[in-house]
Amino acid sequence: HLASAVSIIIFIFLAGISIYNFKNTRAFKEEGLIQ
Repeated sequence: HLASAVSIIIFIFLAGISIYNFKNTRAFKEEGLIQ
């Protein structure tokens, strides 16, 4: 049970990082287009 809980936490953590990076890159591209 502990291993499954840890794997779920890691999965959510990686998913959060992916979403965070995706939003940053999209905002960065939009700023680049404006300039």
